[in-house]
Amino acid sequence: MKVKSRVMSAFLASTACLLPACSSKDGPTDSKAAASMVARDDLKALEGRWAEIYSESVGAAAPEEDVKGLFMRIDKAGQVTYEYQRKRDPAVQPPPRMRSTWKWDFTTSPKSFDIITKETVELGGMKQEFILNTHGIFKLEGDRLTLCQDNERPKEFKTVAGSPVILSIWERVK
Repeated sequence: MKVKSRVMSAFLASTACLLPACSSKDGPTDSKAAASMVARDDLKALEGRWAEIYSESVGAAAPEEDVKGLFMRIDKAGQVTYEYQRKRDPAVQPPPRMRSTWKWDFTTSPKSFDIITKETVELGGMKQEFILNTHGIFKLEGDRLTLCQDNERPKEFKTVAGSPVILSIWERVK
């Protein structure tokens, strides 16, 4: 069931908040504003549709059939829409489409995100409330996005046996 909980974790996400930059006509007026402008540029680089190409947790790769068919779209506000486009078992997997937002932080090294989710979904004909607090790190290398998340923010992009850390790699869909 760990793979199915990985799928559920991938679907559940929540609120993103990016502060707009304070600037004059000549550019940012202080370092916070400059950092905010950089964050907007970084967020713009994340915009688009992504396909999951690899996932692992507890130190092992997820089966290929659990990875194929999972997509996410990141919009200009950091809002994420997940699309699960393959046959699914409604008793254990979330709806085929779920919208959420993340809080992205482009000032940390590595860059990080927080997911704070309270979502009601229907599984097996019953409505269930899920609460998920997840912290992660990410890197964007061209058209490849790597996410690593857990209940506590991972320090590196890897998983180990017995650990609930989830590592996923996404490719931009063109």
